[in-house]
Amino acid sequence: MLTRLVLLDCWAQVGFKQTGRRCTKPGCRGMLVDHILDWEDALPPAELKATEQHASSAGPSLCLGTSLQIIPAANLPLRTVRSGGKLAIVNLQATPKDKKAHCVIHARVDEVMSVMMHQLDIPIPAYTRTDRVQLSHTAKLTSSSSQQQQHAEEDSSDNEEEQQRQQAPHDTNGVSRPEAGAASTDSMQKASETAADGKAGSMAAAAAAAIGSASSSSWSFTLCISSLHGLSCPLPMVASASVSFSGAAAAAGLKPRQLSGQLPWRLTRSCPAGLQQVALQVQFALVEAADEGRRSASVQYVIDQPQQVDQQPAGGRPRSTRRAAGEQQQPDGSQVFEFVTQQLYYTERQQQLIAQLQASAEESRRAAPAAAEPAAAAAAGKPRKRPSSKSSA
Repeated sequence: MLTRLVLLDCWAQVGFKQTGRRCTKPGCRGMLVDHILDWEDALPPAELKATEQHASSAGPSLCLGTSLQIIPAANLPLRTVRSGGKLAIVNLQATPKDKKAHCVIHARVDEVMSVMMHQLDIPIPAYTRTDRVQLSHTAKLTSSSSQQQQHAEEDSSDNEEEQQRQQAPHDTNGVSRPEAGAASTDSMQKASETAADGKAGSMAAAAAAAIGSASSSSWSFTLCISSLHGLSCPLPMVASASVSFSGAAAAAGLKPRQLSGQLPWRLTRSCPAGLQQVALQVQFALVEAADEGRRSASVQYVIDQPQQVDQQPAGGRPRSTRRAAGEQQQPDGSQVFEFVTQQLYYTERQQQLIAQLQASAEESRRAAPAAAEPAAAAAAGKPRKRPSSKSSA
């Protein structure tokens, strides 16, 4: 029970503010909240007390990359000094606690830690940063197969009426009434058979038109470039994107475009009839924080012509395409692309740094005797001061 109360008291200090991002775990997509202790929030009492105990019992205390100005955290290293331990501070600028420290190094933290890892014989693994971007699209036909099927059915109905009008004058053509009745029956039967054949042919033509409507209709698509955390979330390490087309899409006149600014980035293009697939290339321009040789990344994306559209259901009323307020249209396809933006091998840099330090130490050792000789000569040539004798009363 005590542990539960301590945890509740700890979490009560954290704001849990929504970051605006969503979880990328499949099936979750929940809103993410931060676990950051904001400036206006107090430190958790239980964690602060435990930290004070560790600082008091520590032999050495190593402060890396901190100005040591925000209390009470800035006073924690002094507990080590008061308890007889030693304090080392590594920071580019001076700190208010430098006078209390046993060792102060004004250098970069990664360089100092690199030398320390070398002395401890602990290898440093390579650092590789990868970032991900999501591409998705929606596509639709500009003329639906349901409209073509309706036109086919209207044509079939017109053909049946025309055939009936053509058979009507042959019912009474100068024959007796019983013969006319028999002739009329035969002609009506033939007409019905002809109409049935015509209707079957029209339905087959309508089905073929529905199947081939996708390939014979113009269509359009909308490409969306976004973060995995949400449509409006910033793209990691990406400054802009350039979309270009190749193959049949380029020959059809689809124009390239540069995308930047407010997210998500969207591009809509219309495709002519007969263009069944669009192959496009997205060239990402990365920010300066990326490695010099990795300031751009290129991905390939393919959009297929839609083969099916909303058809008229049984009952006669077409489906509604309206969406509820706030509801987002589901993409017809999506793909996540991953690319390397930063890669750092510490081993090579570590070896260079160790070589520089060894050369500097060797130079200092050589310069030490030369600097000590003038000081020794000056000390030898200086006359000794005789002790003054006081006369006793």
